[in-house]
Amino acid sequence: MQLALTRFLRAIIFTYEVYQWRGFGSGLYPLLVSG
Repeated sequence: MQLALTRFLRAIIFTYEVYQWRGFGSGLYPLLVSG
């Protein structure tokens, strides 16, 4: 369950980061991964 939730959140964050990178050039994904 925990693994599924983590993968689900990671997929959402990755998708959001892709949109940010394509549109604005910055996002939350690097912060969350490194943090």
